[in-house]
Amino acid sequence: MDIQEFYKDKEKRDLIDTITTAKWVTEEQKEAIIDILAEDWESDRAAGAKAAEDPHRLQAKRAEKKRAQDAEFKKKQAEKRKKMSQDDQDWASDRAAAAQSAG
Repeated sequence: MDIQEFYKDKEKRDLIDTITTAKWVTEEQKEAIIDILAEDWESDRAAGAKAAEDPHRLQAKRAEKKRAQDAEFKKKQAEKRKKMSQDDQDWASDRAAAAQSAG
């Protein structure tokens, strides 16, 4: 547990203690307030965990995604070249056939 998380938990405990010792709030209201705060803390904790992800891991994910995109691009380029080669061969054979029939 890092120091920020420790103080957030301490603040949470202090707030819950304050709510539970309040004399002007009913037990139902206390439970409702604590439930609402717990939901907020969970969403804050999830947001904090997302922000604290390892930058090297994120960089590795981006690099893997880029490699996959590059591989797909190279595959498409190779298919285009192959198709162009086939079109050129077809054109050449058509020209040769035309020259034979003319000649």
